[in-house]
Amino acid sequence: KQLLPPGTKVRVELDAGPTDRYGRELIYLYRSQDNLFVNAELVKQGVARRMKVAPNVRYDDVFVRLEKEAATSGKGLWKACPVGAKSSAPAGTKAGAPASAASPALADAGPGDSKSCKDFASYDEAKAWFDKYFPLYGDVAKLDGDGDGKPCEKLLKKVKAK
Repeated sequence: KQLLPPGTKVRVELDAGPTDRYGRELIYLYRSQDNLFVNAELVKQGVARRMKVAPNVRYDDVFVRLEKEAATSGKGLWKACPVGAKSSAPAGTKAGAPASAASPALADAGPGDSKSCKDFASYDEAKAWFDKYFPLYGDVAKLDGDGDGKPCEKLLKKVKAK
């Protein structure tokens, strides 16, 4: 809200492609009054992370450098949590939804988006896969249609019907 209060004029710059494979718009945003590169400022403050979406990599080296600086300085999401602080559910999860302390550096390679409920023999198998990857990548395979933390609920209904 501080970078772009309501009514702030902006300039949009596109890279190689206007959207990613999920249809999300990929833009570089500049505040018109002073030409501030908003994307870079968010990474610099530690409130956004670099995300490389090829072929849109024009400023990737800038984002890599700024993210390293923010992490080294302990800014934003890189700030250490106070010792003894109570944890809460990660942003984007519902209360009671499983969370993991795993970190991307320790996890397997990303899950991709190629899984579907048909790929799992049981609800437990789908739930284990979902619980492993959701805390790190979100619901990239769209297994949890209603966002309640239960993937492939039709498989769960099959178990209850037996």
